[in-house]
Amino acid sequence: MTFTSITLDPGASPEIGAAYRAVWEALWRQGHLPPAVLELARLRLAALHQAREEMALRPPWAAELDEAKIAATLAGRWPRDPAFGAAERAVLAFAEVYAQDPESIGDELAADVKAHFGEAGLVCLVEALGFIDGRLRLTLLFNHLGATR
Repeated sequence: MTFTSITLDPGASPEIGAAYRAVWEALWRQGHLPPAVLELARLRLAALHQAREEMALRPPWAAELDEAKIAATLAGRWPRDPAFGAAERAVLAFAEVYAQDPESIGDELAADVKAHFGEAGLVCLVEALGFIDGRLRLTLLFNHLGATR
């Protein structure tokens, strides 16, 4: 079985799987960041981790994203692509630095996210990125372990 961040739960114990599923579902229903914007961040993290299965996913909460915007996100062309609004750019810039070194996130990046989504949106983004990044890393690990058996 190949795992993705959406299908990760069966790879864990039932208790952990249920808890992970509940948090994952709540992440996409929270009211601080639009699901499509958060999906762009998920896709960017997937690209930075070179997680092919993740990059190919098109979950229901991403239905409003067109393939050109998804491709630009995956390829890292989002900073120069006019299809991206200021709020999307703020989240993607924050996500890129988060993926490389969360401690190096500066006040300017945080202020840019807060300007679009408020303090609660910034906190939600930090928590969401941590959870998404963790799930991505687990799927990569589970898939590697499955491939080596």
